[in-house]
Amino acid sequence: MKGVVKWFNEQKGFGFITPDDGKSDLFVHQSLIQSEGFHSLGDGESVEFVIDFDDFGRTKAVDVTGPDGAVVQVTLNQSFRFHTLSLTSKILILAAVILAIVVLAVYFYVSHR
Repeated sequence: MKGVVKWFNEQKGFGFITPDDGKSDLFVHQSLIQSEGFHSLGDGESVEFVIDFDDFGRTKAVDVTGPDGAVVQVTLNQSFRFHTLSLTSKILILAAVILAIVVLAVYFYVSHR
Protein backbone atom coordinates (compact mmCIF):
# COMPACT_ATOMS: atom_id res chain seq x y z
CA MET A 1 0.00 0.00 0.00
CA LYS A 2 1.12 3.60 -0.59
CA GLY A 3 0.68 6.73 1.46
CA VAL A 4 2.18 9.96 2.76
CA VAL A 5 3.67 10.66 6.18
CA LYS A 6 1.23 12.93 8.03
CA TRP A 7 3.72 13.61 10.85
CA PHE A 8 6.55 11.83 12.62
CA ASN A 9 8.04 12.71 16.01
CA GLU A 10 11.73 11.75 15.89
CA GLN A 11 12.24 12.11 19.63
CA LYS A 12 9.32 9.84 20.53
CA GLY A 13 9.91 7.50 17.59
CA PHE A 14 6.41 7.33 16.14
CA GLY A 15 3.97 9.08 13.85
CA PHE A 16 1.12 8.59 11.42
CA ILE A 17 0.79 7.81 7.72
CA THR A 18 -2.21 8.83 5.60
CA PRO A 19 -2.89 6.00 3.13
CA ASP A 20 -3.60 6.88 -0.50
CA ASP A 21 -6.88 4.91 -0.37
CA GLY A 22 -8.39 7.59 1.90
CA LYS A 23 -8.90 5.30 4.89
CA SER A 24 -7.94 6.23 8.46
CA ASP A 25 -4.40 7.32 9.31
CA LEU A 26 -2.10 4.50 10.36
CA PHE A 27 0.22 4.46 13.36
CA VAL A 28 3.90 3.83 12.54
CA HIS A 29 6.71 3.10 15.00
CA GLN A 30 10.38 3.70 14.20
CA SER A 31 11.15 -0.01 14.66
CA LEU A 32 8.91 -0.79 11.66
CA ILE A 33 10.76 1.54 9.25
CA GLN A 34 13.09 -0.19 6.80
CA SER A 35 16.13 2.08 6.88
CA GLU A 36 19.87 1.88 7.23
CA GLY A 37 20.93 3.51 10.48
CA PHE A 38 18.54 6.11 11.83
CA HIS A 39 14.84 5.17 11.56
CA SER A 40 12.80 8.29 10.87
CA LEU A 41 10.31 9.71 8.39
CA GLY A 42 9.88 13.21 7.02
CA ASP A 43 6.51 14.95 7.06
CA GLY A 44 4.96 14.71 3.57
CA GLU A 45 7.30 11.89 2.52
CA SER A 46 5.83 9.28 0.14
CA VAL A 47 6.09 5.77 1.56
CA GLU A 48 5.02 2.20 0.93
CA PHE A 49 3.97 -0.17 3.70
CA VAL A 50 1.99 -3.21 4.73
CA ILE A 51 -1.04 -2.89 6.99
CA ASP A 52 -1.00 -5.06 10.11
CA PHE A 53 -2.76 -5.13 13.47
CA ASP A 54 -1.37 -4.50 16.95
CA ASP A 55 -2.22 -6.61 20.01
CA PHE A 56 -5.41 -4.60 20.52
CA GLY A 57 -6.69 -5.03 16.95
CA ARG A 58 -5.76 -1.50 15.83
CA THR A 59 -4.27 -1.02 12.38
CA LYS A 60 -0.65 0.00 11.98
CA ALA A 61 1.88 0.37 9.17
CA VAL A 62 4.75 -2.15 9.06
CA ASP A 63 7.66 -2.76 6.67
CA VAL A 64 7.67 0.96 5.84
CA THR A 65 9.93 1.92 2.91
CA GLY A 66 10.29 4.68 0.38
CA PRO A 67 8.64 4.32 -3.06
CA ASP A 68 9.36 0.98 -4.78
CA GLY A 69 11.11 -0.33 -1.66
CA ALA A 70 13.72 2.43 -1.60
CA VAL A 71 15.34 3.53 1.64
CA VAL A 72 13.35 6.28 3.36
CA GLN A 73 14.66 9.84 3.21
CA VAL A 74 16.90 10.69 6.15
CA THR A 75 18.87 13.92 6.22
CA LEU A 76 22.15 14.34 8.08
CA ASN A 77 20.31 16.75 10.34
CA GLN A 78 17.86 14.00 11.27
CA SER A 79 20.51 11.34 11.81
CA PHE A 80 22.46 13.30 14.47
CA ARG A 81 21.03 16.11 16.53
CA PHE A 82 23.36 17.55 19.14
CA HIS A 83 20.56 19.36 20.97
CA THR A 84 18.79 16.07 21.74
CA LEU A 85 21.81 14.57 23.53
CA SER A 86 21.83 14.32 27.30
CA LEU A 87 23.92 16.77 29.32
CA THR A 88 26.36 13.98 30.20
CA SER A 89 26.87 13.16 26.51
CA LYS A 90 27.47 16.82 25.68
CA ILE A 91 30.04 17.13 28.49
CA LEU A 92 31.83 13.98 27.29
CA ILE A 93 31.97 15.29 23.71
CA LEU A 94 33.30 18.65 24.91
CA ALA A 95 35.92 16.92 27.10
CA ALA A 96 37.04 14.77 24.15
CA VAL A 97 37.42 17.83 21.92
CA ILE A 98 39.42 19.70 24.58
CA LEU A 99 41.63 16.66 25.17
CA ALA A 100 42.29 16.34 21.43
CA ILE A 101 43.28 20.03 21.24
CA VAL A 102 45.63 19.68 24.23
CA VAL A 103 47.25 16.54 22.78
CA LEU A 104 47.76 18.24 19.41
CA ALA A 105 49.18 21.37 21.07
CA VAL A 106 51.67 19.31 23.11
CA TYR A 107 52.64 17.28 20.05
CA PHE A 108 53.35 20.38 17.95
CA TYR A 109 55.17 22.09 20.84
CA VAL A 110 57.47 19.09 21.36
CA SER A 111 58.07 18.42 17.65
CA HIS A 112 58.87 22.07 16.80
CA ARG A 113 61.22 22.84 19.69
